[in-house]
Amino acid sequence: MHSPEVRDLETALSVAGSIALRCFRDDQDTTVVCGPHATSKATPHRTLDTLSRVEATAYDMSAMVATAAALAPDTSVCFVATGPFRDFRDIQRATSHFGPEVRFVVIVVDPTATRSVRRAGALTVLTIDALRSLRPALAAGVAA
Repeated sequence: MHSPEVRDLETALSVAGSIALRCFRDDQDTTVVCGPHATSKATPHRTLDTLSRVEATAYDMSAMVATAAALAPDTSVCFVATGPFRDFRDIQRATSHFGPEVRFVVIVVDPTATRSVRRAGALTVLTIDALRSLRPALAAGVAA
Protein backbone atom coordinates (compact mmCIF):
# COMPACT_ATOMS: atom_id res chain seq x y z
CA MET A 1 0.00 0.00 0.00
CA HIS A 2 1.29 3.44 -0.92
CA SER A 3 1.22 6.44 1.35
CA PRO A 4 -0.96 9.38 0.25
CA GLU A 5 2.15 11.34 -0.76
CA VAL A 6 3.32 8.56 -3.10
CA ARG A 7 -0.17 8.24 -4.56
CA ASP A 8 -0.23 12.02 -5.15
CA LEU A 9 3.20 11.78 -6.80
CA GLU A 10 2.07 8.95 -9.05
CA THR A 11 -0.99 10.95 -10.08
CA ALA A 12 1.10 14.09 -10.69
CA LEU A 13 3.48 12.05 -12.87
CA SER A 14 0.52 10.58 -14.75
CA VAL A 15 -0.76 14.12 -15.31
CA ALA A 16 2.64 15.23 -16.62
CA GLY A 17 2.88 12.18 -18.87
CA SER A 18 -0.62 12.70 -20.22
CA ILE A 19 0.06 16.35 -21.06
CA ALA A 20 3.43 15.50 -22.63
CA LEU A 21 1.89 12.80 -24.83
CA ARG A 22 -0.85 15.21 -25.91
CA CYS A 23 1.85 17.71 -26.89
CA PHE A 24 3.62 15.04 -28.95
CA ARG A 25 0.36 14.17 -30.73
CA ASP A 26 -0.14 17.88 -31.46
CA ASP A 27 3.41 18.08 -32.87
CA GLN A 28 4.60 20.46 -30.12
CA ASP A 29 8.12 20.50 -28.70
CA THR A 30 8.09 19.19 -25.15
CA THR A 31 10.47 19.74 -22.25
CA VAL A 32 10.06 17.75 -19.04
CA VAL A 33 11.87 18.46 -15.78
CA CYS A 34 11.24 16.30 -12.73
CA GLY A 35 13.64 16.61 -9.86
CA PRO A 36 17.21 16.29 -11.16
CA HIS A 37 16.06 14.67 -14.41
CA ALA A 38 15.23 16.58 -17.59
CA THR A 39 14.66 16.03 -21.28
CA SER A 40 13.87 18.43 -24.08
CA LYS A 41 12.66 17.80 -27.62
CA ALA A 42 13.06 14.06 -27.04
CA THR A 43 10.97 11.10 -28.14
CA PRO A 44 7.78 10.18 -26.25
CA HIS A 45 9.53 7.06 -24.92
CA ARG A 46 12.47 9.05 -23.53
CA THR A 47 10.15 11.65 -22.04
CA LEU A 48 8.14 8.99 -20.19
CA ASP A 49 11.39 7.35 -19.10
CA THR A 50 12.48 10.68 -17.61
CA LEU A 51 9.23 10.92 -15.67
CA SER A 52 9.70 7.39 -14.33
CA ARG A 53 13.02 8.33 -12.70
CA VAL A 54 11.60 10.77 -10.17
CA GLU A 55 11.62 9.77 -6.51
CA ALA A 56 9.19 10.62 -3.73
CA THR A 57 11.02 13.53 -2.13
CA ALA A 58 10.65 17.29 -1.96
CA TYR A 59 11.99 19.17 -4.97
CA ASP A 60 12.56 22.88 -5.42
CA MET A 61 9.86 23.94 -7.89
CA SER A 62 11.62 27.20 -8.70
CA ALA A 63 14.85 25.38 -9.58
CA MET A 64 12.98 22.93 -11.81
CA VAL A 65 11.18 25.74 -13.63
CA ALA A 66 14.51 27.58 -14.04
CA THR A 67 15.92 24.43 -15.65
CA ALA A 68 12.91 24.24 -17.97
CA ALA A 69 13.36 27.90 -18.91
CA ALA A 70 17.02 27.30 -19.74
CA LEU A 71 16.21 24.22 -21.84
CA ALA A 72 13.24 25.78 -23.62
CA PRO A 73 13.51 29.59 -23.62
CA ASP A 74 10.92 29.89 -26.40
CA THR A 75 8.19 28.28 -24.29
CA SER A 76 4.66 29.62 -24.73
CA VAL A 77 2.93 27.49 -22.07
CA CYS A 78 4.52 25.95 -18.98
CA PHE A 79 2.63 23.16 -17.22
CA VAL A 80 3.64 22.17 -13.68
CA ALA A 81 2.13 19.19 -11.85
CA THR A 82 2.54 19.11 -8.08
CA GLY A 83 1.04 17.73 -4.89
CA PRO A 84 -1.24 19.52 -2.45
CA PHE A 85 1.40 20.80 -0.04
CA ARG A 86 2.98 23.42 -2.30
CA ASP A 87 2.91 26.97 -0.96
CA PHE A 88 1.27 29.45 -3.36
CA ARG A 89 4.23 31.83 -2.95
CA ASP A 90 6.52 29.05 -4.25
CA ILE A 91 4.29 28.75 -7.29
CA GLN A 92 4.36 32.50 -7.89
CA ARG A 93 8.16 32.59 -7.51
CA ALA A 94 8.54 29.80 -10.04
CA THR A 95 6.67 31.78 -12.69
CA SER A 96 9.39 34.46 -12.62
CA HIS A 97 11.76 32.25 -14.61
CA PHE A 98 9.73 32.79 -17.76
CA GLY A 99 8.72 36.09 -19.30
CA PRO A 100 5.25 37.60 -18.86
CA GLU A 101 4.16 36.29 -22.27
CA VAL A 102 4.38 32.67 -21.05
CA ARG A 103 1.16 31.14 -19.82
CA PHE A 104 1.79 29.21 -16.61
CA VAL A 105 -0.56 26.35 -15.65
CA VAL A 106 -0.06 24.59 -12.32
CA ILE A 107 -2.00 21.39 -11.74
CA VAL A 108 -2.31 20.58 -8.05
CA VAL A 109 -3.13 16.94 -7.33
CA ASP A 110 -5.10 16.69 -4.09
CA PRO A 111 -7.29 13.60 -3.64
CA THR A 112 -9.25 15.36 -0.87
CA ALA A 113 -10.07 18.50 -2.88
CA THR A 114 -12.89 19.46 -5.17
CA ARG A 115 -11.89 20.34 -8.73
CA SER A 116 -11.25 24.07 -8.98
CA VAL A 117 -9.73 26.76 -11.18
CA ARG A 118 -7.97 29.90 -9.91
CA ARG A 119 -6.38 32.61 -12.02
CA ALA A 120 -3.93 35.39 -11.28
CA GLY A 121 -2.70 37.12 -14.43
CA ALA A 122 -0.87 34.61 -16.65
CA LEU A 123 -1.00 32.01 -13.86
CA THR A 124 -3.77 29.41 -13.76
CA VAL A 125 -3.96 26.92 -10.88
CA LEU A 126 -6.09 23.84 -11.48
CA THR A 127 -6.82 21.53 -8.57
CA ILE A 128 -7.82 17.97 -9.36
CA ASP A 129 -8.49 14.94 -7.20
CA ALA A 130 -7.45 12.28 -9.73
CA LEU A 131 -6.23 11.80 -13.29
CA ARG A 132 -9.82 11.37 -14.50
CA SER A 133 -10.40 15.05 -13.58
CA LEU A 134 -7.57 16.34 -15.77
CA ARG A 135 -9.45 16.73 -19.04
CA PRO A 136 -12.45 18.61 -17.61
CA ALA A 137 -10.14 20.79 -15.49
CA LEU A 138 -8.03 21.68 -18.52
CA ALA A 139 -11.14 22.42 -20.55
CA ALA A 140 -12.44 24.72 -17.82
CA GLY A 141 -9.15 26.37 -16.91
CA VAL A 142 -6.98 26.54 -19.99
CA ALA A 143 -9.44 26.87 -22.83
CA ALA A 144 -11.40 29.61 -21.07
